[in-house]
Amino acid sequence: MKKILIGAIILIFSFTITSPLFADDNKIDDKFDLAGTYQNISSDYAWGDVPGNAMWNYNIHVKVAKDTTKSKGTVHFSTDGVEVVGHVEDVKYGYDYSGWASYGQNLLATVGWANYNGQKYHFMFLYCEGYVWFALSETSYEFPWSIENVWPSGQRAFQTHSKKSDLDYYYKDIH
Repeated sequence: MKKILIGAIILIFSFTITSPLFADDNKIDDKFDLAGTYQNISSDYAWGDVPGNAMWNYNIHVKVAKDTTKSKGTVHFSTDGVEVVGHVEDVKYGYDYSGWASYGQNLLATVGWANYNGQKYHFMFLYCEGYVWFALSETSYEFPWSIENVWPSGQRAFQTHSKKSDLDYYYKDIH
């Protein structure tokens, strides 16, 4: 009886680990790389002491898992005296943020966390047809993310927003 019980436990455990229901969540469904330079749109989107019309460099690399909350990657933004690297925790394609409705319908969004000036922040990153927005906040992204929105301006510690950029979107085949 003991052997049968142990055998049943081992069988159930191995089914759970190898079950497609669990294994597929971590599989890479898509990859994307975004890289380039853009000019910040206005002083309304200034980053601390950085001039409102500053040129920003960015490099985005994300591997999207079937369960997007298991996606991994980095978003890297830099300009004179500023360097921020964010770590991706979730990705959404077709993000339905009404504030960007005039930019197009193919809105890509990522969220996660970043360290900047020795402090940990949450970040949101939006891209749509050449436009880029990146913001840091001490407020969790969970609520605005759940309703496909962004933080109100008063909750953004730092942000940068592009004019139409020279963004190149590199689609990578999954091997």
